[in-house]
Amino acid sequence: MQIIDYDMPYEQFLAVFEGIHAEWIDGVVYQLPSRSALHQSLQWTLDRLFTEFLSRHRVGKHVLAPTLLRVNSVSAARCPDLQVLLGENATLLKQGREVTGPVNIVVEIISEVHHTYERGDKFIEYEQGGVGEYWIIDPIREECLFYTLDSRYFRRADPDVNGHYHSAQLPNFVLPTEFLWSEPSDDKIIQLAHSM
Repeated sequence: MQIIDYDMPYEQFLAVFEGIHAEWIDGVVYQLPSRSALHQSLQWTLDRLFTEFLSRHRVGKHVLAPTLLRVNSVSAARCPDLQVLLGENATLLKQGREVTGPVNIVVEIISEVHHTYERGDKFIEYEQGGVGEYWIIDPIREECLFYTLDSRYFRRADPDVNGHYHSAQLPNFVLPTEFLWSEPSDDKIIQLAHSM
């Protein structure tokens, strides 16, 4: 991440950097790196899967980067790859560009260079901010880490013996983790979403 501005009030950051893949942390603005083709492919897969599932079950919505997330008690605005807002949490989305408050699910697809942020700083911020589930998708290692929030801390939530992750926040949503590495077609994504 490259620093592109210092001592910027949050409201100014929202106005100046609208729609730009950047994050604000205690007044410092960081330009996020461009995403690899693999990263974009995974984000597209998850976007399609959530689009189909959420439209079918009508339980909420999801948003993609560069929509910001500013959770309670944390002086940072992050730019997660994907956020899921269920029920009343859908009202946390402000003007289509910022979510203020804890969301149900945050998904980060980590990059080869910046994996420490997703596993360190963001992990702590999302935990302190009350995010219900945090998914860390690592395309380089073909690994998925899932965490659910108990009353205060994230706890690891492993897939079942078949490698299927059952979301605690999203009933009936079951993700076969190997599916992510298979570069599924649109038809296969729709088929998976309709099987849930």
